[in-house]
Amino acid sequence: MSRLFSIILSVLFITNVALADRMVGHPTPLQNELLENPVTLNCGAVVREVRGSSQNYAQLNDLCTHAYSNFFQYIEAKGLRVSHHNTFNWNISFLPEATCYRCLNDEKFRFNNRFVGGAVIGYTSRNDHWAFITSAHDSEFRVTFVHEMFHSMSMFYGVYDGHPGSWSQKTNADEELAAEFTEWLGYGR
Repeated sequence: MSRLFSIILSVLFITNVALADRMVGHPTPLQNELLENPVTLNCGAVVREVRGSSQNYAQLNDLCTHAYSNFFQYIEAKGLRVSHHNTFNWNISFLPEATCYRCLNDEKFRFNNRFVGGAVIGYTSRNDHWAFITSAHDSEFRVTFVHEMFHSMSMFYGVYDGHPGSWSQKTNADEELAAEFTEWLGYGR
């Protein structure tokens, strides 16, 4: 019986040591995940992490510039207001869409405190000033990227905080605006 108990304790110890190497609740990139040379887009967003598919920075720059140059006009047309006009600055990570450790849908470790649960292709964190976007270039990539840039600008410029209600209601209102914005720009919903 004591031998079995020793084996069980050994297995638990080894498992805990293996799990101890995994960072829990740290959505922003770890030091070793950061790009050696971050890429600053003309709109003010900074690509700091790229894992999975490589990114076409010229396309990202065009998309972000297009979103930024139309953001204020769209907000005004919706009868909303920004709280300031400071220079936009937001961080971006491109991640595999998978559930593996430190991937976009890693709800066990990296995103264990994410406000929105379930599988996502993009997520913008107001508190971290960071957009996490799938690195896959499928037919919806442009919509996803511009959608998350809308959330980033909405959060940066105080539009998100100006939505009435609870955090959940603010998020729902911002989701609807982001979907309308991407459609308004001609990318679809």
